[in-house]
Amino acid sequence: MSDWHQSDGHLEIDYRPEKRTTAGCFPYFAGALFICFVGFMSLLLYTVETSTVAKTGLGLLLLLFTIIGLHTMIHNFGGSGSLDLQDVLIIDTNTEELRITNIDTKHELRYGLGEFDFVELRKTKHRMNRNSVDASPTQAQYFRYHIYLIQKDGSSFWIYTHSDEEKFLEKISILYAFLGLEVRDETGLELAKDAVRNYHKTIPTEFKQSKWVAERDDEHGRLYSLNEQKHTLGEQVVRLSGFSIFAVVPVLITLEFVVPMLSKESPSWQAFDYGILIFTSLFCLFYFICAFLLFAGQFGKYFIRLNENEIDIRVHFSIKLADSLFGKYMQVPKNELRIAALHRTSGGGHWLSLATKSQVMPQSGSSFFAKMGVFDSNQQNPQRESDYLLGLWSLSGVRYRNGPTPEDLAYIAQSINDKYVLSA
Repeated sequence: MSDWHQSDGHLEIDYRPEKRTTAGCFPYFAGALFICFVGFMSLLLYTVETSTVAKTGLGLLLLLFTIIGLHTMIHNFGGSGSLDLQDVLIIDTNTEELRITNIDTKHELRYGLGEFDFVELRKTKHRMNRNSVDASPTQAQYFRYHIYLIQKDGSSFWIYTHSDEEKFLEKISILYAFLGLEVRDETGLELAKDAVRNYHKTIPTEFKQSKWVAERDDEHGRLYSLNEQKHTLGEQVVRLSGFSIFAVVPVLITLEFVVPMLSKESPSWQAFDYGILIFTSLFCLFYFICAFLLFAGQFGKYFIRLNENEIDIRVHFSIKLADSLFGKYMQVPKNELRIAALHRTSGGGHWLSLATKSQVMPQSGSSFFAKMGVFDSNQQNPQRESDYLLGLWSLSGVRYRNGPTPEDLAYIAQSINDKYVLSA
């Protein structure tokens, strides 16, 4: 949701949720539920007659939920860590400027209205989760309508999204009457309009390297990567506890079920014993594989290298086994590059893309990690059908206080374009 406020030559779109005087009853209900859970688990731990191994597992589970619960309660009652979009967008036709400001961090991006070419309307289909088996196909799906400003470099700048067609029509009417740019309609609602106003102002911005961008030279070129987001002490404790307990669980299962069975004499085994042994062995194997993937993921590094003839894109893991299984490598020749650009995506996130003249595929590696935010898109560019968009980095639109910002992505895009003399 967003609030639109218009005055003479000035349109403000506030994406922040409405302010509440109280936190509501949810934190108190969650706190009471958490206390009841801890009490029940503690009573169960010390009254049920069971083995030491089982009690140890139950105690570790209790410890994990206690840490997570306390962290969540402190987070809610402290009023920190909002997961809502904190952006305010201001369009000023008098100065021909557009500004997007994150109120939480005070980071701001500025554009000249002359940098935008037209308004594009899009429609996406979504499925609705319904418990009823009688739900018809029309009831089980809905559409969302989106408004984007399209820049002259082909990148998209998200303005508004809503599933209510009437509210969408209301907002596009306001935006067209205020801005006057051409409207191109991809929704099928026949809303296309010609431009009634032109803008000429551009704001050439020179972005600076921040502490979140790691940049260094090696014998093959210049490397760029993003430093990891900092975590609070509470978040670090929760992560460490989760990983530790996750790794200990299969060990406890092995000690509780597998070891006692293997110690029995073979003639005394029953079919049930074989079934339990096979099931627990497969479960522990699956668990260890998941633990390895989570552990290996912590040592992954994603970077790009700019050299004279191409851009090298690499997903590298410091653990050799993980790197041989999931490492990924891609080269984009210089003559295939068109431009690097920063997009504002639906929901307020930002996405750094590399437009190429043909579809580029990875030269090596598994596609497992590639589909988890790395090389996350290599589709045709809707604004220029002869181009393809390759995703490099993306950021959530929620909070940037302890991590990379959209300006960091813009700095990397600027570095790529300057290196290879790319322009719209």
